[in-house]
Amino acid sequence: MIRADRTVFPLIAVLLTIGPALSDVSEDIGLDALLERLGPDAMPTGVGVRLGQVEADQSGNYAPDETNSQFTDKTFHYRSGATGASSHATNVCQWMCGSQWGPASGVTDIDCWSLSDWCLDGFLKANYNDTVAPAGTPSLIKNFNLSWIGSFGSVNNNQKVLRRADFVVQRDNVMMCHGVANAGQDNIPLMTCMFNGLSVGKRNGEHLTADTMAGLEGGGRMRPEIVGPLGTSSAATGLVSGAVALLTETVRDDDTLDSQAEDTEVIKALLLAGATHIAHQEPWSNGAVVSGAQRGTSVRPLDDTVGAGMLNVDRSHRMLTAGRTWGGIYAGSPAAAGLHGWDQAFCLSGNSRWWSFSLDGRVDNATIVATWNRIVNDDFSGYGFGNVDLFLWRLDDSGDYRTLVGDGGLGVFEAGNVTSESDVDNVELLSVDGLAPGNYVLELRHLSSGVPSITAGVAWYLSDPEPVDVDGDANGDGTVGVEDLLLVIAEWNCQSGCTADLTEDGVVDVSDLLTVIAYWD
Repeated sequence: MIRADRTVFPLIAVLLTIGPALSDVSEDIGLDALLERLGPDAMPTGVGVRLGQVEADQSGNYAPDETNSQFTDKTFHYRSGATGASSHATNVCQWMCGSQWGPASGVTDIDCWSLSDWCLDGFLKANYNDTVAPAGTPSLIKNFNLSWIGSFGSVNNNQKVLRRADFVVQRDNVMMCHGVANAGQDNIPLMTCMFNGLSVGKRNGEHLTADTMAGLEGGGRMRPEIVGPLGTSSAATGLVSGAVALLTETVRDDDTLDSQAEDTEVIKALLLAGATHIAHQEPWSNGAVVSGAQRGTSVRPLDDTVGAGMLNVDRSHRMLTAGRTWGGIYAGSPAAAGLHGWDQAFCLSGNSRWWSFSLDGRVDNATIVATWNRIVNDDFSGYGFGNVDLFLWRLDDSGDYRTLVGDGGLGVFEAGNVTSESDVDNVELLSVDGLAPGNYVLELRHLSSGVPSITAGVAWYLSDPEPVDVDGDANGDGTVGVEDLLLVIAEWNCQSGCTADLTEDGVVDVSDLLTVIAYWD
């Protein structure tokens, strides 16, 4: 019998299939590099973090096989009643936190739900009326792994599930990593069309690459957002969920880190900014304009096939532990940032936040990501969704802002995008190749959109600057200008250990002055 406050939800669910076990993924996802950098004693493994696993029933079963040798130290909590072992759930959990395969091998507690129960009576309560909120997320769970796609038969029913899932992410500060369909599977909405989750595909690109559906809220957003080096979306999603646990343990165990490093927007930004820009059939690209007046702009933040790229936990961990840099409120006083870092930026509509970078050499690649949540109303009647853009500016010798769009970026960066201006995505990403030495400012701008404020996770990863040899550059900052002229004057007639001896004739004199003038600007 169906209660009056509930709705019938017919379920269609598809598991994302089981792939072969691979032995070398730890190198591919930066896990080996992280271990080499930190050493075994300091290596995070997800200790103290609890994970949730939601699975479609497989022959009536929804949980991993607790007798599997990779789970000898694990405790499974069956939230949807008695169950036997599901081979799909077992495979996914091995890649998430198994003792041999998972990046989060230190996780000991996994809470398990069947898909239909999690969406309906057991957790999200999408079949109840809007006065009934989802259940609270059990204590210490940081991530729900959703290695399935599904539909409840109508746009209205599916949007109820999606709104409630996004609501839980924001209310409980919990991640939800969800797989996109493998190649050959249907494009169906759950959970691919979430706003606040993290969508996962495969390195080989054999997965759904279509944008979120036009008939649902937020249609046209890019999928997937990140990929893993495994043969199925299910397994790749498990890897990313394990990475969430690894980063979460790092935050909880390091008293020097701001507690907001554990916020979902920050964790997501760290994972996307840390992703390796791998090539698929074509080099990684987010559609940056390559010439003309709009050179360096992009309105599609991710690569059409692999999103931000392949999971790299070492890079994400470097940004996390570099610490928070609070963005400046005013353009005239941006916050000085290091090569790696993050922020949780609160920004009013029509305002910006600012960070500065001083580069003493050429940077091979700079990747910067911002991501934010949609905010679902408490009665599920609607939602608010901000519109954020990213811009990278160059500071000239006078401290004035100079655009890098069009001709302004020629000779300053070699390729990529210096603006990210999507109107629909809740991710913006800058990827700038061959960035010249100099001073730069990052602007996060919240456009007026009917939403009074947003809170965005921001993360950046700049490769180590490399020295460059520029004729006439006396002070070594990669440009020729007033500071080089002043250095020549300051060292005039110097004959030993002279920085400004540009002609290398043993004395700073008029020949060096003429060299600066010849290569001015």
